[in-house]
Amino acid sequence: MPDEHRIVYIDLKSFVKYVIRLPRCFNEEIFLPNYYWKDDVLIFTTTHNTFYQLNFTSKTLDKIASDKVRNFCMDFFNFWNVCKKYKILTLYPSEKSFIFQNRDYGVGFFNFKKNKKIMVAEQIVEGWHDIEYYNGIFFLFMKIR
Repeated sequence: MPDEHRIVYIDLKSFVKYVIRLPRCFNEEIFLPNYYWKDDVLIFTTTHNTFYQLNFTSKTLDKIASDKVRNFCMDFFNFWNVCKKYKILTLYPSEKSFIFQNRDYGVGFFNFKKNKKIMVAEQIVEGWHDIEYYNGIFFLFMKIR
């Protein structure tokens, strides 16, 4: 819960709740939806391109160097490097893909696994609040007027 400057997680086997206070830098820094989670390793990225690892044993959130992330999970690190070059509208971290918007408000889809960029529209209809992509189709969720 970043608004309260803490993370809460619950072990579903024991139903024990753990609370981890966030470092002071989270007054200005925000978690991004791009993360790596495999077994007991959970690495978060932030708006300042910083990595944090949740330590499940000590119940702490520790800053982690980018070279350590690169050595530990190269594929995730490479995906993160591509992501930071785009204005991402919707991110699919498990699929290693995202919807992006370029400077002239055109919208596209990037599939990192296939190293394929699909530019769909130079400009899309106004008034949408969310956008999703699936199987070659964009879905725009519109605001009620």
